[in-house]
Amino acid sequence: MSTESNEAQSEATEGTEATEGKKNPSPHDRFVQSVLEIREVAEAFFKAHLPPKLVQALNWSTFAIYDTTRRGKGKNIRNTDITYHAKIKRANGDILDIYFHLEHQRNIDYQITSRMYDYNSGLLLKHEKQRRPKQPLVANLVLYNGVRKNHPYHEDPYQYFDDPELARFVVSKPYILVNLNKMSDEELLSHGACGLMEVLLKRASKANFVSWLKANRSLVRSHASVSYLEDSLRYCLEVADADADTLTEAFVSIDPKLNEPIMRAVQQIEARGEARGRQEEKLGIARNMLHLNLGAEIVQQATGLSRQELARL
Repeated sequence: MSTESNEAQSEATEGTEATEGKKNPSPHDRFVQSVLEIREVAEAFFKAHLPPKLVQALNWSTFAIYDTTRRGKGKNIRNTDITYHAKIKRANGDILDIYFHLEHQRNIDYQITSRMYDYNSGLLLKHEKQRRPKQPLVANLVLYNGVRKNHPYHEDPYQYFDDPELARFVVSKPYILVNLNKMSDEELLSHGACGLMEVLLKRASKANFVSWLKANRSLVRSHASVSYLEDSLRYCLEVADADADTLTEAFVSIDPKLNEPIMRAVQQIEARGEARGRQEEKLGIARNMLHLNLGAEIVQQATGLSRQELARL
């Protein structure tokens, strides 16, 4: 039998082992877990395998196990994962948090990169809930002792995308910032169908919005045929620092045809306000009845509120 066939057969066996490992860790997993929970062993391991610059920067007296199990959302615990935490003291005196995820891998895991993203995002959220002012550094390590000499996957995560260079540009940023305040009205309106939405998001809640409308009649008029016109008018009525009559007059001065849609928008907002007022009244009655220790079914029948709405009180 060829070497490749032997490797394939071994990998198939290890794959079964890994599937069972979620409930019954393999001997490999148990050995890694038990030994690397010993602090001095874990410290020696990381000092041997982390980049020298990072080894020197770490305050090793703060190095400790943070968590011995991690789970993905809705998934069983994986017993082969250990998370460590340490502090880094920078030259300017700042203290940084850093976490190390260590995962033992014997079999081929096609989802390792996506799982690392999942684990890391969960750790960042947990760190954030502790009201830490800065996000921590996170380093992932995979301890591999599989049947293949070479680990079959890329260490560079961008190599998993169809276009690595494009992925490097897009994924390396947490988000692409669209700051409307930094762009001129003309530039925003040049964006086509979304132009009016962007300008109104930028302008409508500002104190001088009515003055701006009157000074830019032709600019707004040229974009008044958008499919979301009534949504736009309703938005302006809800957030602008002006009463409905003043806004109606300003829009009608731009184009008399706007009178009808803006009046509909006013009516919709008034109806929504009335409905909200009735709902608040029902909720108030329900609170009072519950304080009197009346049963939930009685409160539900009296107010017409749903069980879910009562549960939130």
